[in-house]
Amino acid sequence: MGFDVMMGQEFEFYLLDWETRQPVFEGFHAFNTLRNQYLPIIDTLLDHLIASGVDLIDHSCEYGPGQMEINYGPAIGMKAADKSFFFKHIVKEVCQRAGYLATFMSRPFSDQCGCGCHVHVCLLDKDSGRNIFLDLDGENGLSSTAKSFIQGILEHGPGMMPLIAPTPNCYRRYLPPTFVSMYRGWGVQDRTAMVRVKASQDENTHIEMRAASSVSNPYLSAAATVAAGLLGIKRGLKLQPPIEGQGLHGDRDFPMLPQTLDEALVALSADQDLCEILGEDFVRVFTAVKQAELNRFKAHVTDWEKTSTWRFINLIGAAHLS
Repeated sequence: MGFDVMMGQEFEFYLLDWETRQPVFEGFHAFNTLRNQYLPIIDTLLDHLIASGVDLIDHSCEYGPGQMEINYGPAIGMKAADKSFFFKHIVKEVCQRAGYLATFMSRPFSDQCGCGCHVHVCLLDKDSGRNIFLDLDGENGLSSTAKSFIQGILEHGPGMMPLIAPTPNCYRRYLPPTFVSMYRGWGVQDRTAMVRVKASQDENTHIEMRAASSVSNPYLSAAATVAAGLLGIKRGLKLQPPIEGQGLHGDRDFPMLPQTLDEALVALSADQDLCEILGEDFVRVFTAVKQAELNRFKAHVTDWEKTSTWRFINLIGAAHLS
């Protein structure tokens, strides 16, 4: 199609004490660096990232206790996913050496927000380097190509889910409290939408796909996002109306994403266009692995099941205890 893909990925993670598996600090500290001053590991981690060639932009606390985000610059094509791969491995290894556990698990604590991967992307003209998503004469400064790309993500969102939310735990992240939508919608600077449009109306114009989990493979979350968007361009899809801040509360006019990994795997298998562009052999092997993992998950008896029901003789007659 004559495009280069410019992409950047943001990965949230929790920083935990290695022994206790509890956050290194409590409370709400979103978007501040105060807590970082008391954690020498942060300086050590940043030094290692810089030494490894990761071009850091900023770092701060996120919404959960001990939750962090470290941002780095975008890159063209596969280099963007390569950078994310190195970033995640460096974070894990450096933190472990210092006595911490950095976890990218989607929802490690039931009473705290989850960890997401936000995929930022735009398309550049291969010859001129011009941002193809930008059209100052278009609504919100978006070109028709950008709008079709967004709609492709929304239409193929269900099939994307196993690649961007690959574990059963990922689907707990979409429950409150959170800033991620289970609805297939978009909006300008709208954090409640699946696709957030960063409509700066200059060469920085791009979109942010917010549905991916932090535990997702950066290569697969990138592939799913780009594949769905390109399908939208290929089909010349028209962009649906924006969700306008309703992504967290629900709107019957907007279809939902799959609620479980079971539903997501069915959706991927049913999306023939997405399967074809991803590669049918890959999809077959990937879904088989995910189904095997899902079967193991279903066979596991959780602590919640034990503590909630093991004293009951008859669950309906809850007063009858053993």
